[in-house]
Amino acid sequence: VIKDTVDYKLMEVDSGYFYSHGIENKNEFIIDTTDIKKKDGLLSLFLLNGIVKVFKDTLAADTFNFARAVHLYNGENKKLKLYLIHDERSEFFGYVLIDESNGEEEWLNNVPYFSSSYSYFGYNFFDPYSDPMSGGVYFEDIKTKKSVRIELENRNADHFKWIDDNKFLYTSIVSGSFDNNDLVYKYFLVEIKK
Repeated sequence: VIKDTVDYKLMEVDSGYFYSHGIENKNEFIIDTTDIKKKDGLLSLFLLNGIVKVFKDTLAADTFNFARAVHLYNGENKKLKLYLIHDERSEFFGYVLIDESNGEEEWLNNVPYFSSSYSYFGYNFFDPYSDPMSGGVYFEDIKTKKSVRIELENRNADHFKWIDDNKFLYTSIVSGSFDNNDLVYKYFLVEIKK
């Protein structure tokens, strides 16, 4: 056990365990272009309360002032009543989950992957702007919105996959293994505590 907190237990596992366990990720968001349209740089999302939420693209000639924004529709999760858009701005690059019932937005660093019963979502991230650079994994309880971010200094987390509702796996590239192009991976298991 590497770390044991009130929220999770982090353990290192071997590659055999990593590759023989877990559920391959699937795209949980369906794109239906008959419902969602982007026209003239406006992405319109229709909420269940009758309101239309609009995201406006701006392609500024003056990139020094960071005024550019591009929004791409990534689909809808009909079970959870969520939209996902890719939001690319000069100062931010990521994803936005939009609650169809009220338009509430949640900014994410990567595409979310859902546990088998949709109790949690999680993803891996890399933060090149932190000092020192860090990467890790993020998971969130969908009902309570309680979230946990596990950071690894000078490492990039990758290959996030769920085992069941309370466990997931991910890999990390060991710091320094980029230097000689001989990447060394470590494999991790996270058990979420309820």
